[in-house]
Amino acid sequence: MGNFDDMVETHAEAANHRSCEEAVHSIPGGHHCRSSAERKDDSIEILLPFPSVQEPRASGNASIRAGRSHRLPENDSSRRVFQKFLRLCAGRIGRILNFSNLADDTGISHKTASEWISLLEASFIVFRLPPYFANISKRLIKSPKLYFYDTGLASYLLGIEEKRQVETHPLRGALFENLVVAEVMKHRFNRGRRENLSFFRDAKGHEVDLLYHSADDITAVEIKAAGTVQSEFFKGLEYFHEFVQSTRKRILLYDGDRNEERSRGIVTHPRKLTNWL
Repeated sequence: MGNFDDMVETHAEAANHRSCEEAVHSIPGGHHCRSSAERKDDSIEILLPFPSVQEPRASGNASIRAGRSHRLPENDSSRRVFQKFLRLCAGRIGRILNFSNLADDTGISHKTASEWISLLEASFIVFRLPPYFANISKRLIKSPKLYFYDTGLASYLLGIEEKRQVETHPLRGALFENLVVAEVMKHRFNRGRRENLSFFRDAKGHEVDLLYHSADDITAVEIKAAGTVQSEFFKGLEYFHEFVQSTRKRILLYDGDRNEERSRGIVTHPRKLTNWL
């Protein structure tokens, strides 16, 4: 379990001495897209296992500008509710975004929950990963999944302070998935490309965590926080390739150290993933 747990511990620990409100205010639009080596301030460091990335371009710049026009709730009571909302969002990383459920748990209206998600998106704190759509079936999941650009911030909001907490945390797998999806997004931004990412899930439970679109090609990526590769990890990749759409590559990404091609697909880890994309 070494690499991922160590990284989360380091960055969550760096954030832990700051309040939730300070943490949010310390992330100007776009800081999530820089490596820790490029940071010039002492705000929350960011988990970047991939080569350093720069400011997002194209549509990303427009989002940064839009984020500056948004404001957090101004009175103390509303800010406390907003902080609760942030923590609840962190508890939903990698899950289908359900505004009604999120609003009910926070104690706010559906409209307010939607507005606050938009605010966090415009501030480059969270993003929605859209589902894959195809004409072959109307039984595909049609709601997006929620992720944080900064996995360290998500870990902090979940109360993670030490490595041992990462190893046994019920959201360890979701944090690992968040790390991978967010860094692939930044990898594309850094190259001036559109997001062009999605996920696949149908009503029968078949799923692929990440689909990387390039023109008419799709690379399917299954993300597992396990330290060893198991045969069943390839099932979603094979189902999508055989019954939904042919894929250019099938990648199983896990929390180990192997980086190799196999008959059922490529097996790799976060630091090598972009070499295969």
